[in-house]
Amino acid sequence: MKKTVIKDDVFYVIAWSPLRKYDKHEVQRVLPELPGILSLSYIDRNEEERLLYYSCWRDGFRDGMRNLMDITFSRVPKISRQLENDRLHYRYAVVDSSIKDLQDVMFWLITTYTPRFNNPSGLDDSKRYANIYVKEISLKEDDVVERIPRGWMR
Repeated sequence: MKKTVIKDDVFYVIAWSPLRKYDKHEVQRVLPELPGILSLSYIDRNEEERLLYYSCWRDGFRDGMRNLMDITFSRVPKISRQLENDRLHYRYAVVDSSIKDLQDVMFWLITTYTPRFNNPSGLDDSKRYANIYVKEISLKEDDVVERIPRGWMR
């Protein structure tokens, strides 16, 4: 993730991993133990329905996915039971700067896309900035990014 503050506004650039079909065994191998945001979607005839954004700060992506999807551990078992695993896809974006930045990006994503299982009522940003802007980029399968290139803020 890249963050730029200009006066009272903040500009984030997040890099989404490639979209992958959910498989409970594969996610434990593929997901890194880093903080950030998991995105769950249904893909049907090339149409994407955004279902849920889930933040993983202390537990990282692997434990976050387990805490979300495994009924034994789930913090939201009602939602976990409703997700149809055969159509479920996921992606993740690393947000490792601060929990307040994670809160701002989550706020923007949920208020912008209104996913089915996120409840925007009671959701708030960090109140540090007048406006929050997020640019999303999608990585290709073989991309490895240690930092987002300079040209992405334009």
